[in-house]
Amino acid sequence: QAFGQLVSNWQWVDYDASDWDFLSTVWAEKAKTHGNVPDGVVFAAMTAFKTGGTLVPCNPKPYEGMGVPVENWLTG
Repeated sequence: QAFGQLVSNWQWVDYDASDWDFLSTVWAEKAKTHGNVPDGVVFAAMTAFKTGGTLVPCNPKPYEGMGVPVENWLTG
């Protein structure tokens, strides 16, 4: 029940082939310069890019250079 309340206001996002192309390209470019990049990092970036959102992680470094706004929630 608590989970249902949490996600009830979330925006649903549909992904298509161009999104997966974006995801694979960003993942490959980041992997060249930063080594292994967790899929979740790139997936979060793709979602923010698609929705015009801002990522607010405690560690913004993995998201740098992915084309989405990032704000460190620990430092503001």
